[in-house]
Amino acid sequence: MNDRKFINLLRNHSETLLIITDENDRIIDANAESIDKLGIVLEEQRCIQDIYCDPGLRKMVKNNVLSEGKPVRQETLLKCKFGIILTCLEYSFGENDKGEFKLYSIFIDVSDYIDFSINTNKLNLEIMEAHKRLNELYSTMAQQEKLASIGTLAAGIAHEINNPIGYIKSNNISMGKYNNLIVDQCKRFRAGGSMSEEDLGRLSFALEDMKSIIVENEQGISQIASITSELKQFARQSDIQEIEEYDLNEAINHTLTISRNKYKHIAEIELSFGDLPLIQCFGSSVNQVILNLIINASQAIEGQAQHSMGTIRITTSFNTDTDNIAFILEDSGPGVPENIISKIFNPFFTTKDIGSGTGLGLSICSDIITQKHQGKIWYEQSPLGGAQFTFTLPKRFRNA
Repeated sequence: MNDRKFINLLRNHSETLLIITDENDRIIDANAESIDKLGIVLEEQRCIQDIYCDPGLRKMVKNNVLSEGKPVRQETLLKCKFGIILTCLEYSFGENDKGEFKLYSIFIDVSDYIDFSINTNKLNLEIMEAHKRLNELYSTMAQQEKLASIGTLAAGIAHEINNPIGYIKSNNISMGKYNNLIVDQCKRFRAGGSMSEEDLGRLSFALEDMKSIIVENEQGISQIASITSELKQFARQSDIQEIEEYDLNEAINHTLTISRNKYKHIAEIELSFGDLPLIQCFGSSVNQVILNLIINASQAIEGQAQHSMGTIRITTSFNTDTDNIAFILEDSGPGVPENIISKIFNPFFTTKDIGSGTGLGLSICSDIITQKHQGKIWYEQSPLGGAQFTFTLPKRFRNA
């Protein structure tokens, strides 16, 4: 599409401002949206600098276009009627039309999205920081199975965050429309006009719906903040590659939150937490074991293609006689075939098809529990009908 066709298209575009000026920067033409929002009267041939909050910025635009012949792209603040300020993205370029220089300026109003961007900027920074930590976690993992499970985790987190962001964005668009409605009614009232019953009804509906939108947005931001907090905690523990004081019950909750997308449509979670002491361990490694077992259980239940939700049950306890804590995960999946039970913890043993991951998660779990922590891990048939995995860890790290 050439420039001429593009300009003609913008003349009738209701969400874009188009202003054309001469070599003296006086307005000689504008589309209907610009005339309405900025109060432009074409016959007056005002200087376009009058509608810039920073007139010097407009001088720079003109000079750059004239001297370098290149279009200018920038963020611009424009003065509207009634003292309203518009935040716009500006694109300006020059053209010689039959010997006369014209400068075309296109403005896209992004004011409705500024408040949303400001309010969520802090959350975005936290998400970026958590994402950075997650990437650092990737680099520390020597095993391909760890990379596969973390990749699955990241995809689920992105989905969980995108859901509230999606409806917050949609809500803010609605808020912008309601704001325009209120501004229009205020303009009419100031001009001495009256409101019809229909206008009052629309205004009343907008105000009520705005209350609901604010509540819904607060819930969405709270959900994002919760996910971010859990992810930061999980990533923090994964950064610690040394013995630490570790709360198993808290770690289970963190892992369930960030892996929720893997099981939320597949299984109900049942938790039975015992009164546990803090233990000494490599927290990031134990987190990986918990995550692998949750993902395995979810995949096993999903593979059955049941019409109803399955069950994942997690139980923790502390044995004062042995000074060990115990973690038990049961699922309602198909369980492990008897002929391979003795092999599931063996290195390089896998039942997964090519392209479905390494399938070495249980081998890694066994290595973390038995070799790294001098604990125990084993498999049994679950009363739920599927698999039951149990691991125990000593309260005090024996090599500490």
